[in-house]
Amino acid sequence: MNKYSLIYLTLILIAAIGCTSNNKAKSFKSLQGNKRCLNIFLEEDISKDKRVSLDSLIDTMYYISPQLTNESVIGRYDKVLVNDSLLFIMENSISNKSVFVFDLKGKFLSKVNSFGQGPGEYISIHDFYYDNRNKLIGVLSQSCIIRYNLDGTYKDQFDLRNYYVSEVEFVNGHLYAYCLPQCNSSTCFSVLVFNENFDLIYEDYPLSKEIINFPLSDGKRSIISYNNKVYFNAINNDTIYLVKDSFMRPECIVNLGKYKYPKEDFDNLLNEGAGSVNRLNELYASNYSLFGVKQYWLSEEYVYLNFQINTEKFQSFYSIKSNRTITFSSSDIPSAVLPINNIQTFYKGEFYSVSDNQLIEYIKNKEEESGVLKLPDDNLRKVRYNRILRNSDINNNSIIAVFRLKKF
Repeated sequence: MNKYSLIYLTLILIAAIGCTSNNKAKSFKSLQGNKRCLNIFLEEDISKDKRVSLDSLIDTMYYISPQLTNESVIGRYDKVLVNDSLLFIMENSISNKSVFVFDLKGKFLSKVNSFGQGPGEYISIHDFYYDNRNKLIGVLSQSCIIRYNLDGTYKDQFDLRNYYVSEVEFVNGHLYAYCLPQCNSSTCFSVLVFNENFDLIYEDYPLSKEIINFPLSDGKRSIISYNNKVYFNAINNDTIYLVKDSFMRPECIVNLGKYKYPKEDFDNLLNEGAGSVNRLNELYASNYSLFGVKQYWLSEEYVYLNFQINTEKFQSFYSIKSNRTITFSSSDIPSAVLPINNIQTFYKGEFYSVSDNQLIEYIKNKEEESGVLKLPDDNLRKVRYNRILRNSDINNNSIIAVFRLKKF
């Protein structure tokens, strides 16, 4: 056995122990072991000779153009959610703080837009969810849940300001929340579960208070839900946990090997607080992932992972059935489909990714300059051009690319 095989075997054993251990960690309130925990190794995939083209991954891709009206002008897509045959898009910008509702063909239906400081109004939107059982949109604003009917009219609100909630998911009548640590001790529980009356019924995952002041975690989505399951992953942590209403358990360990940002260095950054911003150039010049997984999705078939090394963004799909990973770089522009910056949501076997209008305009101009119009109509570049690029308009709402993966 050569030294690389030995290292690989050692990593497998370490990950397996972390997944299957039934010893409850003292820092957790209720942690269960999981003998079926997934172990994903990405070190080899990150090397250039192991990467693939996005074109080779996609089975089918179609596009949703959210209708542009006087009531549905969207500057940016801060969160996208698909549920109950409805498409929800949240924007929380200086000029627009709304949740827009479309059908799955992109037709504009309604929106929540209650900016203000009066009853039933909000001054910002940090997150939102959709309760398909009661047909309600829940807006998270300054740790308060404000609920609206689908037509945008106000229903009621609940005060959760004692918990400093920053992210929410709603599953099976329970609200799952990620909160910033504000308790009196040095570590506080950051994963909370509330019942249908918004009473706290479970809390877990202690988190250092220094996370509050860490300015380099923007863009990290810690808590997600899919198919009535809720998952959690903390910044610079390689474990993705399943969250239930009385326990947590590891579902997936993402091993970046030599690209993992060292815990000791991360702890030092936390201690530096706002001063860590001054080290951005140094961090981007390193060969580490900053800081672990930024975005992720788990389904019955796949695990999706998004992470960054240097200034390059990587995306990986892991097949649960075949135990294989496929990795591609976001900087590589495919020739047959639209590029994928990140996955916004996943619904009924399909991934949803927002395609920035400026990037589409850039690709359109490059294709026209390179003579795409002279290609045969069945050429994949020409097909993409005719389907989406030819009539694209930079002034419209951004397009959402919806795709399924080929089996691998």
